[in-house]
Amino acid sequence: MADDIVFPQHGDEPDAANFAQMLGVSQRHHALVHGFELSPNFGDESVDIASGVAVVVRGEYDTSSPNIDPGETRTQTSHLIEKDGSSGVSLTADEVNHVFLDANVGFTSSPQYSINTDNDPPSDESIKLGEVDTEAESVSSQWSLLSVDGTLTFPDEDAANEIAEQLPDGTAVYVRSDDTYFRVSA
Repeated sequence: MADDIVFPQHGDEPDAANFAQMLGVSQRHHALVHGFELSPNFGDESVDIASGVAVVVRGEYDTSSPNIDPGETRTQTSHLIEKDGSSGVSLTADEVNHVFLDANVGFTSSPQYSINTDNDPPSDESIKLGEVDTEAESVSSQWSLLSVDGTLTFPDEDAANEIAEQLPDGTAVYVRSDDTYFRVSA
């Protein structure tokens, strides 16, 4: 059970865990705020990734300031990531390439793009941006994109189904290719 907390208030230490908790209060799942479109170049097996902003949910986060003694654990924390785009990122030929953004929370301001063919996220603090299938020459881009009303949107039904099992019951989901809404249920 978490301690009773009111934040911010006079005397609070400006610790990263405190601010991550403020951001995480309304965030229940990783999400793209905007950007991160994938533009593949199938001729040279590469992809351009547009710049963007995302939020990744971390869960528990311990304060690290030496002025907070004893240290405290914050729950429901999230990290906001702003990342420049990248051009000509290599893809594996004749495979489905899964594209992730890793918050890389162990290092100061160094989020990283990660692409693999086994669909394993590089860390718990990473979000899937989409998939590029170099064999079928297709792209599924901007997974978990937030709409203005906070609904998670997906480019297609396959993307929505893959993420749906990770979402809390009752989450509203919109599939852009089909112009359909659904709610996640157990």
